[in-house]
Formats: sequence, structure tokens, C-alpha cells
Amino acid sequence: MKERYFNREIDRILQNDVEIPREVEMKMEKALRQIGAKEIQKKKAKKSLRFQVALALAGAMILGTVTVGATGFFLWDKDVAKRFEADEEKQQILEEKKVAVPVEAFATDQGVTVSLEQSLMTERDMYLYFKVEMPEEISPDMDIFFDELELSIDGKTTLDYGLSWSGGEPYDMKHEQSNVRYWEYFVQAKDVMDLQGKTMTAHFKNLAGQIKNENVQSIAEGDWDLSWELDYAPSRETFLVDKEVPEENITVKSIDISPISMKVTYDWKQTFHEEESVDAAGNKVMSEEEDLPSIYPSQYRLKDGTLVDIDKNGMGSMGRDRENEDLVWESWQSTKVNIVEDIQSVIFVGNESGASYEMELQR
Repeated sequence: MKERYFNREIDRILQNDVEIPREVEMKMEKALRQIGAKEIQKKKAKKSLRFQVALALAGAMILGTVTVGATGFFLWDKDVAKRFEADEEKQQILEEKKVAVPVEAFATDQGVTVSLEQSLMTERDMYLYFKVEMPEEISPDMDIFFDELELSIDGKTTLDYGLSWSGGEPYDMKHEQSNVRYWEYFVQAKDVMDLQGKTMTAHFKNLAGQIKNENVQSIAEGDWDLSWELDYAPSRETFLVDKEVPEENITVKSIDISPISMKVTYDWKQTFHEEESVDAAGNKVMSEEEDLPSIYPSQYRLKDGTLVDIDKNGMGSMGRDRENEDLVWESWQSTKVNIVEDIQSVIFVGNESGASYEMELQR
């Protein structure tokens, strides 16, 4: 396993799949000069200097001899870092909070390898990023999918743990290599999870592809099961707000923010509206739908005064408290890293009124 991880990290360095901090670049340049001098003296160069530096750095990482600041770029896939707008400072913060930790899981069948490239995890949310590498090239316009997808923990389904998930190809991913695609999962729990040390398994079965409205093409019939140990630490903060907004007939009870998610609980009496839709036969039907809360979180105000739009591009959910039906919660996963300590207040906006209401977070 270590050998596989070792080789993969070397490949990532050589292919520039990781963002290397300037401090590490300087060390690499120094190492290059030192190795170059030795090679000139020995008159032989069995491996490229660049490979030797990558080998040394990857080896140091595996042996645990490189500091957190210097190894940060080993824990982040460059596309995930870009997607979550995680610069070097944010990457290091999430590593220190154990939101991002080293992971190693892969499976190969029928010449196709599925590997876990990135994992982000908090007490309620998880983001998983997989690489699907095929032996043959496919059209850059082809979208891939699997016949079967399943996530399990210690042999039990995610539903047994109160988890829900959504998965698929990243909608904005560019196919730089014609035989490589990526797959992502957003996983969310209703309540705080206690999964530390448990084994998670991602199951994929039968890979196929399709170009727009053309016929589905089978790429590989096989099974890919990847397992890894879950490792994370508490990283969210819960703020008891209990602030009424009489103009909107709603009260914000609490706000829960983590580096990759947000949850808001309201005191909001249940109301409904009639909604028209069309059934499978083409007939118009009316249904009763629950109204959404009258306000929604729109922006964070940081301690330096900067306003930041709240990202809700990940998985979202909504529910009511079983013991108190007047309490409703909404949660969203973010594809933009939040540094919770930097957030001073949350700005809500009325769905119909458009009015703004700022609520300070008391620590």
C-alpha cells in the first residue's frame, strides 16, 4: 500500500498535479543543484534530477520527516484546491483541523483503476474525489457513469448511519487526459456523526459512457471496491443566535458553520402552498408543497469587513425537528472553503421582501 501511495505521489509531482509552495520549490531547486553537482562528479545519471528530487520529497513525506507546512501540497489535489478556492494558507488550516488528511484507496479491474484522490470531512459532511483511469482513450465529449454505486461504513449502508449522498462527474471538469475522468461524492448527515476510525467503502460496478443523445457504450464490466479508514476531528462551530425577524415572521435559532458546510435552524411555523405539475401521462395535477423559510443566508461578513457570498453548490437538505414541529433546519455543503474563525456575522435576505438582516455571531 505504501509503495502504491509512494509511486502515486511521485507521479503527481512530475505531472504537476499538485500546487507546490514557494518554500518547497526553493528547497527543490537547492536539492537539484546539490544532486547536479554530485552527478557531475560521478559522471553518471541513472535517473533524471527532477525524479530524484520528487523521490526524496515523497520518501520524506512517507517517513514523516517533513513538516506540515512543507507537505501541505501532498494532501491536496490541484483541481479540488481550485474548486474549493483553497490557497496554501487555507489548505494548511484544513490540514491542521484534520478536515483534509492523507488517504490511500484504489481498485483495479478490467484495466480500469479507480482511486480516491481527495477526502474532506467534518462531523456532518464529507467530500470525496475519485480518479477513474481507463486503459484506452475515449472521446472528450463522453460522460461516464456506473451501473451501481454504493457507499458503506463498516459493512452497513450509509442510510443506517443517517447519511445521504449525491455523486457524479464534476460538472465543470475539463478532460485534460482522454483516458481519465473524475467522480465526486457529496455526503451529508442530519446530525453530528461519530465515525472516527470506521472503515468506509465506495463500490462502483460496470463503467459505461455516452455522448449526448447517442447510444450508451460499455467501457468495462467489473467491480471496484475501495476502502479506507475515516480520520477527522471536530471543526464546526455552533452559534446560538435566537434572533427574531418580525418583518418576516421567523426567528433564527442557531447557525452551525464548518469549513465546508452551513446549517441554520429556524423557528418557522409550517405553511403550505398549491403547486401545479404534470404527471407521466401529461395530465396537470395539483399538489400541496411546504413553504420554504421566509429568509435565507446570503453572505458572510468577515472580521476585516469583507463580504463573501455563501456558497451552496454542494449537497443541500431540509427537515423539521421531530420533537418540535415549529423548528425547521436547512443545511448546505459548500464548494468554497470557510475559515470559521474569520466570520463575524451572517447576512440573511427575505425571499419576497429582499430586505437584509445581519446577525452577529457571538463567541
